[in-house]
Amino acid sequence: MNKLEAAKVLNISGNITQEEVKTAYRKACMRIFIILMTVLSVSAHAGYKGVLITSLDQIDEVHHFSNSYAYAPISIDDLRDVLNRNDRRMTSIIEIGRFFFNGEKGVFEYSDTSELKDLLRSSHSIAMLDEPFWWIRSACQSGKSAACYEIKSGYINTINLVKRIKFELGVQLYHVESYFELVIQKSENPDKPVIMIDSADHIGFDCYGRFDDCGGYHQMVYASWIYEAMRSHQKIFLVPGAFNFADESIVLDQLYAYESLHNQYPDLISGFGAFMWGDGYGLIGAKSMPFVKQAVENILKGLK
Repeated sequence: MNKLEAAKVLNISGNITQEEVKTAYRKACMRIFIILMTVLSVSAHAGYKGVLITSLDQIDEVHHFSNSYAYAPISIDDLRDVLNRNDRRMTSIIEIGRFFFNGEKGVFEYSDTSELKDLLRSSHSIAMLDEPFWWIRSACQSGKSAACYEIKSGYINTINLVKRIKFELGVQLYHVESYFELVIQKSENPDKPVIMIDSADHIGFDCYGRFDDCGGYHQMVYASWIYEAMRSHQKIFLVPGAFNFADESIVLDQLYAYESLHNQYPDLISGFGAFMWGDGYGLIGAKSMPFVKQAVENILKGLK
């Protein structure tokens, strides 16, 4: 966006600063996204609704208000156990990145998919990649050269590998990327769409903070980046924070803001998955926060 275009967006004349250009860009992104969502919005069933669980026993706690759940197994045996515990009561959304990530190199590599395929297909599960580009960037920041080369390539090897893995697994794929990763991408290439996994069926939308200011951006600006990068076959999967990322009032505000998005734009949204139900990863989950717990249950029960 040049200064003349920025001046039109801000409705000002005379000299305009670079900071005002940035402000105008954010406002323009938000306007375009809201217009597109309004045009495309129709009444429809959005689909999946649930929470990320941190232990198998939580399956029994959430199934009465959820039709899906997410889980990050630490092994194939752990995956088998959670699928058996669920017994097809809900759609399982399973994080699979750890089965393909080479921690020594800091990149994703191919490994045999047969055992994973059998489990995911037989249970009608969805495969999830949770922040794969951030895993690579974090590895690069720790000095792993292969990861740095992958970033410079635009994550092309990762994108092509995931396409192969999805084809072999034969299930739907859900990609949720770190908000910080997308902010870095946009700051380095403001005129280009952010990079997402193009073979994914669902694209996650999450930023844990105030809805009107999360990491310096209104969350609708962030949503506009995701929308700009989406392919025609993809839909947005909302991931509100339901843990102690801020004061409880801010957590609740974000939950209700995401609920509102879900209800306003059902044709663009495929699911609503709160992060997270139980304690884990050094965080306190919704079940340990009474008001958040009640809000999560009420919202998921009410979603159509």
